[in-house]
Amino acid sequence: FEVYTWSLQTGKILEVFGGHEGPISEVAYNPTKAVIASASWDGTVKLWDIYKSELIETLEMPADVLAVAFSPNGEKICCACLNGTLQIWDAELGELDLIIEAYKDTVAGRHSDDKTKATAESRSKRFTSLAYSTDGSGIIVS
Repeated sequence: FEVYTWSLQTGKILEVFGGHEGPISEVAYNPTKAVIASASWDGTVKLWDIYKSELIETLEMPADVLAVAFSPNGEKICCACLNGTLQIWDAELGELDLIIEAYKDTVAGRHSDDKTKATAESRSKRFTSLAYSTDGSGIIVS
């Protein structure tokens, strides 16, 4: 499972980043540094230095990761997990800052051993996209 980067000037591939053990669900660029984040169903978010072509950090999550975004100042990373939580990490230190248990406020989230059936679909919604507000003071998810 790999992340690919292409040059928009030449149309040629620049780099391939590999290392996830499950499908990659989303990637995001840090808006202030040459770093990308890749979120995966393997329960990790990997941070990659795009100039050095190397892995910087692996962030371990409590469940599969469905979405990832950097804050506008590049200091925080928000990860939406299959269990209905939002994990806020310090992008520089690789430390967990905050867990938002969003499943308590919504019908989103499910346990990894739940079966998805048509009758249970409304109960098993999960967040598949997220974005920071422009000032970084809020997060919107769907």
